[in-house]
Amino acid sequence: MNYGVDFYRLSSDGYNVYPVESVSIKVPYDLIIGFYHDAESEDGISEKEYDAILQKYIDAGEADLNWFEIVKE
Repeated sequence: MNYGVDFYRLSSDGYNVYPVESVSIKVPYDLIIGFYHDAESEDGISEKEYDAILQKYIDAGEADLNWFEIVKE
């Protein structure tokens, strides 16, 4: 079982997204959980590092996003 979270940045034109960072959890058949900074990486990170990466995006919150209303023309 694999589980991953990808983070993207919206371009200034509002139409394109660019990958910023990703983290993943891999649980093989032996049930030893591995944490990775990139889904393709074989170099593991600690659970604490994994949580810190997720937390920095959670902390950003809606206040740091430049929202604009989409209206029908």
